Amino acid sequence: MYSSDLPASGALVRRAVARASTPDAHITVSEAGPTSIDPSAHVVLALQPGPAGSVAPALAGMAHGKAVVVIEREATAIWDALDPQTWRPRDPGSRQPFVISVDARDEEHSLVLVLKRLAADAVLRAELSRNARAWWAMHHTPVQAAAAWRDVLREAQRLQPIPHPDRWP
Repeated sequence: MYSSDLPASGALVRRAVARASTPDAHITVSEAGPTSIDPSAHVVLALQPGPAGSVAPALAGMAHGKAVVVIEREATAIWDALDPQTWRPRDPGSRQPFVISVDARDEEHSLVLVLKRLAADAVLRAELSRNARAWWAMHHTPVQAAAAWRDVLREAQRLQPIPHPDRWP
C-alpha cells in the first residue's frame, strides 16, 4: 500500500497505514482538506473536521469522486455509511452507502480494517466513489449551496427583529 499526503492525523494514520500494508494490495491514500485532495488518491481520509467542525473535507473528497472515510460524529451520523466492523450499512434503512464511517472509540483498528479492505476490493472502492460523487452532486454543488443561502436570507428578511430589553447597549 502506498500512502501519500498524510500530515494531519499524524501517528495514528501512519500506524494504521503501516499495519494495513500488504505486498499485493496497493492504494493511494490522501488526507482531505477543503482544498487539498490528491487527484491520484483512491481513498480520502476525512478524519479531522474542517473549520468550525464542518464536513468540508469529506465533501471535497466526494466532489472528487473518491472513496471517503469519516469519523462518525453528529454531522456525519445521518449519512448512509458502511460500518467497517461488519461491512454492513450503519443504518438498516440505508439506501446506498457513500462513505465508510469509523467509530472514534476504535479509530486505529477500524482504519486498518478499512484500508485493508479498500486496498483489496477495487469493486467496493469504485462503488463508494460513484455513490459519494452522486450524493455530492445531488446535495452539495455550489448551485445547491447558493440556493440554500438564498432561502436562509429570504427567511431572515421575513423575521421581525428581536425586541431588546430596556437599557440595551
